Amino acid sequence: MHGWDIATSRSIRFAFILALAATLRVIGLGHKSLWVDEAASVLIAKMDWGSFVHTLWQGEGNMVLYYLLLRAWIHIGDSEFIVRLLSVLAALVTLPVIYILGKRLFGESAAWISTLLLAVNACHIAYSQEARSYGLLMLLVALSNLYFLKCVESRHALDWSLYTLLTLLAIHTHFFAVLLLPAQWLALLWLPPSTISWEKLGLSILVTILLITPAAFFVLTKEAGQVDFIPHPGIAELYHLGLFLTAQGGKAGGVYLFLICLSACLVGVLAALHQDFHRRRSLDNWHYALVLSWLLVPVLLVYVISLRKEIFYYRYLTVCLPAWILLAAHGMSRLRARLPLFILLWTALGLSLITDFAVYFKPREDWRAATDDLLSCGHARDAVLFHAAYGVVPYEYYRETWKGVEHPAILYPKGLPEYDDRVSLPDSYNQVCVVLYPGRPQDPVPMAFHRMLVDRYRLTGLQDFNGIQVLHYSRRIQGNQRLEKPR
Repeated sequence: MHGWDIATSRSIRFAFILALAATLRVIGLGHKSLWVDEAASVLIAKMDWGSFVHTLWQGEGNMVLYYLLLRAWIHIGDSEFIVRLLSVLAALVTLPVIYILGKRLFGESAAWISTLLLAVNACHIAYSQEARSYGLLMLLVALSNLYFLKCVESRHALDWSLYTLLTLLAIHTHFFAVLLLPAQWLALLWLPPSTISWEKLGLSILVTILLITPAAFFVLTKEAGQVDFIPHPGIAELYHLGLFLTAQGGKAGGVYLFLICLSACLVGVLAALHQDFHRRRSLDNWHYALVLSWLLVPVLLVYVISLRKEIFYYRYLTVCLPAWILLAAHGMSRLRARLPLFILLWTALGLSLITDFAVYFKPREDWRAATDDLLSCGHARDAVLFHAAYGVVPYEYYRETWKGVEHPAILYPKGLPEYDDRVSLPDSYNQVCVVLYPGRPQDPVPMAFHRMLVDRYRLTGLQDFNGIQVLHYSRRIQGNQRLEKPR
C-alpha cells in the first residue's frame, strides 16, 4: 500500500506540473499574428508535393521533418492556434523526457526540479508557441541524449538503434542538432574504455554520417543568404545567450533569474570537481561530463565558427536549453538544507512566471492587422508594393480569410524588377499602398518606391503595426506639389 501511495503522489505531482505547463503554453496561443517565418511554415506545408520538394531542396531543407509533420497536421486546421498547437504538444512531451533524464543522471530530486523549471521556462514557452521547429527540436535533442545514456549503460542493440534514429530525426528537424554528436563523443572520455560498446558506437556513427550526407551537401551547396542577417558575435553574446535560455532576455527580472540558475550550475560543477572529476573515470563523472558537454560544446563550436562565418544566433542554440535546465536543477538539488532550497526554488519559479508574462506581452510584427488595413480600404483598382518578397507570405496567409473581397494587385516583388526605380507605374491605379518593415541599413527599396510614386501620388496615411509600416498613396487629381520623403 505504501508503494501505491508513493506512485499516486508522483502521478498527482506530475499531472500538476503538466497542467501548469500546458496552461502557460496555450495562453494567448492564437492571439498574436503569425510572423514571417511562421507564415512561411504554413505556406510550405500547404504546397503540392512537387512544389514542396522543390522548395525544400532550393533553400528550406533545414526543417524538413517539422514541415512533413505540419503538412499532415494542417488537415485539422490552419488557424494560428491550430498550427502552433503542434509545437505545444511537442513541448509537453519534453517534460516527462526531462524527468527521466534528470532521474537517471542526478536522482529524483533533480528530476522534479528540472521538470518544474522547464515547465515555467520563458524561452521554452516562447518557442512552444511558434509554428517553427524549435519545440520539436528540443524534444528530439532530449530523447537523443536519453537514449545515448541508455546505450552506454545497457549496451542493448535496440537502444543503439533508437538513439541513431532519434539523432537523425533531430538533425533533420534543425541542422544545429548535429552539434550533439561532438558533444556526446567528447563526454565518452570520462568513461572507462571497457564500458563502451565500440562496435555498436562505430556502426551508429557510420549510419549517422551516411544518412546526413544529403543534409551536409545541402548546407555546402544551397547557400542562399539564409543566415546573412546574423551579426558578428562579440564575447558579450555568451552572456546574452545565457539570458535568452533562462528568461528569453534580460527584462522583467531575467537578469536575477539568470544569476540564480548560473549559481546553481556552478554548484553542480563544484560537486563534480569534488568527486575528483578530472582524474577518475566513472559513470557518475560521465553523467556530469555528458550534461556539461551538451551545454558547452555546441555554444563554443558555433562561436568559433562565427568568427569566420556568422551563425551564432540564439534560437539555433536552443539545442542546449535542456542541458542548462538539468545542470541548474542538479545544483539546486545539492542544497541539503530544506529552507535554502525552498527559498531558492520558489524565487526562481516566481521570477520565471514574471518573465513568462513578459513573453506574452512582447510586441510581435502584426501582419494580421497590416493585411486588414490593406484589404479594408482596397479594391481591384489599387496596388501594393512590398518591401521584400518574404512580406508577401504572411499577407497571402491572412488574405485567404477575406472571402469575396477584391484584392489589390501586387506589383512588387511580383510585377517589377528588383530595386529598379526607373519603372513607372501604370496610370490605372487610384491608390498604391507601400508595405515597409525592418530591413538592412541604407536599404534602397523604400527610396526607390518613393521616387516611383512622388510625382503622381500623394501620401495620405501611414499606419504602424509593431514595426510594419503601411503607407497609403492616392493619385493626384490636380497640382504638382511634392511631398516629403517617407521615413
